[in-house]
Amino acid sequence: MATITSKSRQFLLLALVLNGAALVLSGFLFLQVKASSERTSALSNNIELQAKQENTLHSIKTLVAQTASVREQLEAYFISKEGVVSFIELLEGVGQSAGAAVSIQNVEETPLDGSDVLESLRVSITAEGSWESVVHFLGLLEYLPYESSVGDVVFSRSDSAWRLDARVHALKVI
Repeated sequence: MATITSKSRQFLLLALVLNGAALVLSGFLFLQVKASSERTSALSNNIELQAKQENTLHSIKTLVAQTASVREQLEAYFISKEGVVSFIELLEGVGQSAGAAVSIQNVEETPLDGSDVLESLRVSITAEGSWESVVHFLGLLEYLPYESSVGDVVFSRSDSAWRLDARVHALKVI
């Protein structure tokens, strides 16, 4: 039987210690690489998320710029926040151009169901004049440059003139 000499024992012990140290060092390095890989992956995901957000923001800015003229045209269909007086003056001017005497009886702003940005503007209006001027005025009301409608139309006649009572409904920006 072969006996292990002390020199061989020392080499064997040294080899075991070195192998153990190499194993511990390999484990430590593996944990360091794993942690670095996780940090790199998290940073990469953050960069990717920020890039997507920047692309989305850029797309929104482009869309806003591309639709500016369309939005301006659309906004022209509605009475602006400060435009009620101008709208009433328009109604009176339309009546004057039709040859009818126009008077505003009532102006009422009411909330519009389902909208946070628009409300209904109801203007009760009276026009007096000849039959032709009153009917012409009514026709012009239907072609106002706003999203509007005419309702509750009543014609009556006094001794000298015809009278039109109507209600104009228009949409107004809140």
